[in-house]
Amino acid sequence: MIRKAESKDLARIAEILVCNYRLYFYPIFQSDEYYFSELQVPAIMKDLETALESLYVYDDGVVKGFIKIEGTYIARLYVEPVLQNAAIGSQLLEYAVNEHHADHLWALEKNVKAIRFYERHGFVATGEKKLEEGTTEYLILMRKMKDIGDIFKCDLKDMPVVNNIYQLTDAPDLVTSGDGDKYIGYEHIGGAYSGNMKYSIWEGDALFADHLAEVTGDGIFLDLACGDGCFTVPCAKHGTRIIAGDISNGMLTILQERAKRNDVSLENVTLCRMNALEIPLKDESVDCVVANSMLHLISNPQKVLDEIYRVLKPGGRFLCLSDAPARKGTAISEYEKENAEYSRVVGEIYDTYWEELKAYDVHAKRYSWKFDRESACKAMFREVENKVIERGWPYTGRLVDKFLPRFEGRGFSDQVDVPPEIHKAVSDKVVASAREKYGEAFENIAYHGIVEDLVITSYVK
Repeated sequence: MIRKAESKDLARIAEILVCNYRLYFYPIFQSDEYYFSELQVPAIMKDLETALESLYVYDDGVVKGFIKIEGTYIARLYVEPVLQNAAIGSQLLEYAVNEHHADHLWALEKNVKAIRFYERHGFVATGEKKLEEGTTEYLILMRKMKDIGDIFKCDLKDMPVVNNIYQLTDAPDLVTSGDGDKYIGYEHIGGAYSGNMKYSIWEGDALFADHLAEVTGDGIFLDLACGDGCFTVPCAKHGTRIIAGDISNGMLTILQERAKRNDVSLENVTLCRMNALEIPLKDESVDCVVANSMLHLISNPQKVLDEIYRVLKPGGRFLCLSDAPARKGTAISEYEKENAEYSRVVGEIYDTYWEELKAYDVHAKRYSWKFDRESACKAMFREVENKVIERGWPYTGRLVDKFLPRFEGRGFSDQVDVPPEIHKAVSDKVVASAREKYGEAFENIAYHGIVEDLVITSYVK
């Protein structure tokens, strides 16, 4: 019953459009000149002649409705007024969604009946508005809420699930040799990644998550290399639809425990073991991507950026904080002596550790720590935006809070190739030496700093 429009349909299409405009738009715009003089069937027919390629009609012997589809945009949808409430509009809309993947439209803000119709079919207002040209009335942008499973390249129902995690790749969690792409996953070191605070929601992560939720809106956020859920969990508090992907089942398990301990529902979160080098999502399928602190773990970070760009919708955003190893905040000058001691101890422990490992022919594994993400993204994306969230309050971080448990737990990425038994022997020796040099309380040596402002960079496709 739904077919491509032909020239013979133009008169009927124009009749339907004129009737709807006068019935629903004249009461809003109150323009006698336009609606009863300029708006005539012959004139509309002439305008529609060049649009035949994008017009489709509902025809059961008589053309009773039509829809105009431009790519994934629904430009017009009208049904003969006396035949409305007969599911004709619903069939036209479903045709556009199912056959043309149509997913957005603009609706007149005061046309409440139309807005309710689209809402019943899974379209929601995004909050974006624009003025109808030549008027003072607003149009609102509405987008189709997709079932999150629709955007995957595979059928999730056919994929194995382990501990609530879809297994979407057979790739190993760690590749540090061979001729192909190399990368470091945290399957075996991730438990120590956040030290003794791995189940906490850090203030900075929560602020970033608030911004992620705002930017994503009713769309889909891909947290690529989500790790232990430092962004996924606080963002899930907002009900944001999230795909949390990581190469490590272990990290995704920690993510679930972090959510549980903070009483955060993961109802809208899809957990996936995936490979960032081959993201298992369809083109232009997500609204926001984060791949924080992971590009330096991959020998070919540009390949990941290409994948991120591919899966982002036009207008979608790649949001970044940092893709280099973490740094401390600004030092507090009055603690200069204590901070110098902290930095000296950390440096001595790490330098001595790697020096000792040379005897075993074991070396730090580092890939793209100097990768220029900013230049790479500026060459790809059409726009760059920065947002600063002011912070600036003091903090204190002891060795025992993060550095020591992460170091002793082999939780730094460059430790990934250190055999566990060799690591334990060497790290025990190094820490014992530090304890002897600095005293039993050396674990409480602390760094006193000022929490830096949160600088969020958005690369817009």
